[in-house]
Amino acid sequence: QPSASAPATDTASDSDDDSNTGLVIGVVAAVVVVGGAVAFVVVRRRRTAN
Repeated sequence: QPSASAPATDTASDSDDDSNTGLVIGVVAAVVVVGGAVAFVVVRRRRTAN
């Protein structure tokens, strides 16, 4: 849902949350990478099991 990520990219709050933006991006990136890896392993195991 693009509408959910729209406030995060607001330039008005960028100056206030400048230090937090990097942290949020890092956490989100880590979650995406880990989640993608887990999903890949699960899908791969399901395909090999059948």
